[in-house]
Amino acid sequence: QININEINNIIVMPSIFASRNLTFWHSGNDYLFYISVNSSNKQPIEPSDMLLLKTMALNDRTRLKMLKILSSANYSTGNMAEILNVNSSTISRHFKLFKDAGYVDISAQEGNSIYYSLNENELKNSFNMIFDYILNKGGYQND
Repeated sequence: QININEINNIIVMPSIFASRNLTFWHSGNDYLFYISVNSSNKQPIEPSDMLLLKTMALNDRTRLKMLKILSSANYSTGNMAEILNVNSSTISRHFKLFKDAGYVDISAQEGNSIYYSLNENELKNSFNMIFDYILNKGGYQND
């Protein structure tokens, strides 16, 4: 938290090098704001919460390994934890995220064990959704 009484200098200056509309930097009690002179008023449309969930589900080394393993067979939380040498509660949280993103389906249940299968169609659809968001040239506010 910044105490305004402790600020020595506030400098606001235009910049042709700033990569964002506003870039912030500070050193000690000196604050510098660069305002991009090349910035446009166009802002990308916000990604949906589902798109963020789908990308977040892919943003982990263990989760990517899990998806790779699931591409060959169905596995339970315990089986997956044993293969990856990871705590089963961690694997369970990863499976929950995959289930929420639509990347896995429940293929069977034996006693307390739930077996998961990879939902390849949803994984492909998710990649298309991500590509469409990134590459859609018209996806800007104030077009």
